[in-house]
Amino acid sequence: MRLLNGFHRHGAWAALIVFLAPLLIAAVALWQQQYRNDLDEARRAAESEFRIITSVLTDNIQKKNYQVIDSLLKEWGANSPDIVEIRLVAANDFVLGEYQRSSRAQHDLELKTPIEYSYEKKATLTAKKDLAWVYAKREKLALQLIAASLFVGAAFWFLIDTIIRRRREAAVLKARTEELFEEKQLVEITLHSIGDAVITTDPLGKIAYMNPVAEQLTGWSQPEARHRPLLDVFHVIDETTRNPAVNPVAQCLEEGSVVSLANGVVLISRHGNEYAIEDSAAPIRHADGRVVGTVLVFKDATEKKRLVRQISHQARHDSLTGLVNRSEFNRQLERLLGDVRSGDGEHALCYLDLDQFKVVNDTCGHIAGDALLQQISMLLKEHARAGDLVARLGGDEFGLLFENCPLVKAEEISRSLCRTIGASSICRRLRSRRPR
Repeated sequence: MRLLNGFHRHGAWAALIVFLAPLLIAAVALWQQQYRNDLDEARRAAESEFRIITSVLTDNIQKKNYQVIDSLLKEWGANSPDIVEIRLVAANDFVLGEYQRSSRAQHDLELKTPIEYSYEKKATLTAKKDLAWVYAKREKLALQLIAASLFVGAAFWFLIDTIIRRRREAAVLKARTEELFEEKQLVEITLHSIGDAVITTDPLGKIAYMNPVAEQLTGWSQPEARHRPLLDVFHVIDETTRNPAVNPVAQCLEEGSVVSLANGVVLISRHGNEYAIEDSAAPIRHADGRVVGTVLVFKDATEKKRLVRQISHQARHDSLTGLVNRSEFNRQLERLLGDVRSGDGEHALCYLDLDQFKVVNDTCGHIAGDALLQQISMLLKEHARAGDLVARLGGDEFGLLFENCPLVKAEEISRSLCRTIGASSICRRLRSRRPR
């Protein structure tokens, strides 16, 4: 008993230190990673804003609209609270325009880019952005992580202290608990798995217990399912082949170890509803080691798989037009190039961009520009061949991959697509609005 009291005093502190050390390391790593992510986000946002203002300034430099340039820079600085300083300097060190905030920034991000305005002449645009929000967020996150670590540490201390006291009490009661081991195991696993569907069986694979989640997913109530073979209630098939899936309980009883279902398994309920599920079966053992049953734990993964498919689709498609994006286009192009290198098939690539698309955006607005891109995307998909890949590469640029298509045929299809786009109603309306 004296040994137990000594462990009770010192064991909890040792466990707390062992627990908190990796937790604090992980918290510091999370803090550093979030800080780097915020810096990267700030840089990307600044570079995107930089590209926009650069495109506007280039035209005005070429036209020598220096007053307009100075006004644009001051307006940009005034409307962007995180801008500290902007300066546009010509090749001869002549300042074409500048803006400087009255207060200095403790932490800033500097960006520079050359702007070519005539042959071998370049102006340099320099901008500094205030990164105070990044450092403020870093400090806030540090405080939050410290508070969370203290809270978790206190909770873990209480838990370890309780566990040690329970173990000391269990040493006294051990002689009276062995006969209740089997029932205790069943109740423990069921309670620990209460958030998921749970089915327990006897050593013959017949159902002994179902929790409410299992009843809902299978369509069977516990009184109806009790003592039935598992496969009468738990009807699972392969998502692709529609063939019956492996019985996890039978496999678990045969191997005497934990068994998990393969991916792509669908549960068909009593009423014909289908659920994509993830599950595992574990043996329940007596104190002497013999298997006295199994516990099957599974959950509805339908929404999770839908979100995975949705994310996969968004990663490969353009959000405005629904066409394949540049990344997926490049992947398919590499595949076809591999075919060509191996001498398998003849393919063609068509690159298409819209003339004077910037004029449409400037004169009719970006909504009209987006509508034009969507209309052209629909025309391309409708008039391309069934197996052809149509992609939006960015801005007003489109790409088409003609698989197993000779060059002559590809040229014919491309010219037909251009004629179709030119004759479309939206293009005719835009031409009628063009200044004469």
